[in-house]
Amino acid sequence: MATKTDKKIRKIKIDDETTSVPFMVYFKGFFLVAVVVTGMILISYAARNQSTKKSQDSLSERLPSSEELAQTFSKDSIQKKIEDEIRTNEAYKQTVEEVQKQSNVVLGEASKAASTVIEESKEIVTDQIYEYTYGKIVEGMVNALPDRQKELLLQRMCK
Repeated sequence: MATKTDKKIRKIKIDDETTSVPFMVYFKGFFLVAVVVTGMILISYAARNQSTKKSQDSLSERLPSSEELAQTFSKDSIQKKIEDEIRTNEAYKQTVEEVQKQSNVVLGEASKAASTVIEESKEIVTDQIYEYTYGKIVEGMVNALPDRQKELLLQRMCK
């Protein structure tokens, strides 16, 4: 029968044998590092070429004369460009149209509210005038009639 120490020794020997790293792991690691370094070199090279190309392009452009600059930055020129931009700007046109529609809606609602208020106040005033003037006069005249005449009047009115 095998003892515990024999089993431990066998385990240690098996563990020592399986700890070797395959060649493909090293190959993949070095390949990945080579790709990253190559990418960094190419990016830095492209950035240097891009900055020199931009500086050459900017030097090759024609510089405007002082008269052209004065005309470009004159008050009238700037004002004209701003006015043209405002007139042709589609968002400006849409905003103006929307504001016009909204103002028409608001004015329409205000007119309706004013008409409603006028009608209601006219009815209230008419009711108040009738109640405190004509109503009082008619009531006083009916109360002033003799009882027999009052009953006849009420019968005629209630038919």
